[in-house]
Amino acid sequence: MHEPPEFVKVTSPRGMYTIKRLTNINHTARVNMIGDSYMKSTLFTAFLTFFATCFTVVQAEGMRILPPSDKPRLTVTEIDWPTEIGQGSICLWKHDRVAAASITIDDNTAPDHDWWLATAKKYDIKLTWFVITARVDSGNAYFGTWEGFDKILKAGHDVQSHTVDHFNDFKGQVLPTEQNYAQSIADIEKAMPGHHVLTLAYPGGKNAKNDPELARKYFIACRGGAGLFNNAANTNYLSTNSVGGTPPMDADHFSGLPNATTLNPRRPMNYRAWVVMHFHGLTNPKDPPNALKDKVTAMLDYFAADKTLFWFDTFTEVARYGQERDTAKLTVKSEGDKAIRITLTDEMDDTLFASPLTIKLRINPAWKSLSAKQGETDLQVQRIEHDGAVYALVGVVPDRGEALLGSKN
Repeated sequence: MHEPPEFVKVTSPRGMYTIKRLTNINHTARVNMIGDSYMKSTLFTAFLTFFATCFTVVQAEGMRILPPSDKPRLTVTEIDWPTEIGQGSICLWKHDRVAAASITIDDNTAPDHDWWLATAKKYDIKLTWFVITARVDSGNAYFGTWEGFDKILKAGHDVQSHTVDHFNDFKGQVLPTEQNYAQSIADIEKAMPGHHVLTLAYPGGKNAKNDPELARKYFIACRGGAGLFNNAANTNYLSTNSVGGTPPMDADHFSGLPNATTLNPRRPMNYRAWVVMHFHGLTNPKDPPNALKDKVTAMLDYFAADKTLFWFDTFTEVARYGQERDTAKLTVKSEGDKAIRITLTDEMDDTLFASPLTIKLRINPAWKSLSAKQGETDLQVQRIEHDGAVYALVGVVPDRGEALLGSKN
């Protein structure tokens, strides 16, 4: 009989685990999971119960969520342009945009779904719905159906957690905080097979019992409600800021939208920030002039006027990029006129964080047509010119091995 290995790696939708074999244990052995206590779903519990006869979990690979920091993790500058051929840098935001933006929608708000979907298609943007799961298919049309949220997902948008009950009495009970987090994940993933719930919007209100320390066990980022932008140098991914409704267009306002793309000496923390917005219902029958549809449309017209300024994506995707970037290390090696070798690593859990970071490289002007690969995967690459120099923008995934950029000609 062959002895099992001392260590094995187990990958699940919630993360990667290093499993260590135990000796002298019986079938009642406990499974100790460090870094992810969500694994309470029937399937995964059965899987771990089987492994408990021989193994115990000792650690997760990489960080699930970047801890808050009192110090800046990086220095925010204007867009960087490497000065020598063969030099490279990690772009602050995807596609080398000046700033980032995410629209999030809370409390299900099914009456607005069609308008949001049509508007998102018109402006070519992705949205995030944070869903109160117990209210879905509850008989109240306002809170929608799983069929409706599946339509949203298939349209390219994101569906994430706003807990099970929003800490309000539903069917005679309010769930404890940890169960509210864990069960909401299970609810959404059961209703949407293959979809992974990774982010949370904390419920508001007097009954809310939010707990960031519990949330960090289940999510890669959590959205708060403070009406500020997220400073790119020091975003708190455990409780991001978010502006309720549309940000003001007044540059003197502490959340003035123009300050995200133009440096205002009075609001330097907003420059190149991540602008997160949250919405509830869009109509206001009691005060029609303050209904939000026209304001949202005007704001999206502003974004669309110059698409080189903002990277617009889901809350989950921007949170992924930011944490990969904040912990990334880039090594670039030029091989003369032949190629540029790129090595990119980060400190995040690779089973949860697999988004490409945009790398900017100064290249030989003679490289007219470009190709890039990471292992056997072809990478997206764009050739651009700036002040007489030529650059390549390449999307490279951290911890997936060396990437190679070269000329086709």
